[in-house]
Amino acid sequence: MQGEAMTKRKRGWNYFEACRANLTPEAKRNSRIFTVWCLGWALSFVGAAWLLKNETITAAPLTWLVALVPTVIGLLLIRSYMRFFRSADELMQKVHLEALAFGIGAGFLFMTGYSLFERIGAPAMSVSDPVGVIAIAWVLGQLLAMRRYS
Repeated sequence: MQGEAMTKRKRGWNYFEACRANLTPEAKRNSRIFTVWCLGWALSFVGAAWLLKNETITAAPLTWLVALVPTVIGLLLIRSYMRFFRSADELMQKVHLEALAFGIGAGFLFMTGYSLFERIGAPAMSVSDPVGVIAIAWVLGQLLAMRRYS
């Protein structure tokens, strides 16, 4: 029993590795592309936020362009995720669908719940706060779903 628990615990740290091992070559390629777009979006968002916050760029047309870049990259990110999702097998689609449901549900509860706390004196929430909650819950949802189906 103890050896079985150790095996399960060790396997727990390899969920993403096990998940990638079960992907088709096309899905693996699409997963890598999605990861690159995620990094690109994150860097462009942080860069744009920094440039706009520090008023490094003040000309109105350029500020709009700086704000638009992460949005365009985000659209390409969504397209790459859809391509990955469509190329994955049914089990992987189920894992990702459950993870998305978990992430969006957690984000919804966070936004609605925190709005009540704001009414009793909590600091105002930034628009980006729920995005972080959704992203973390999405990853946690993937871990839970992979654990459930592995």
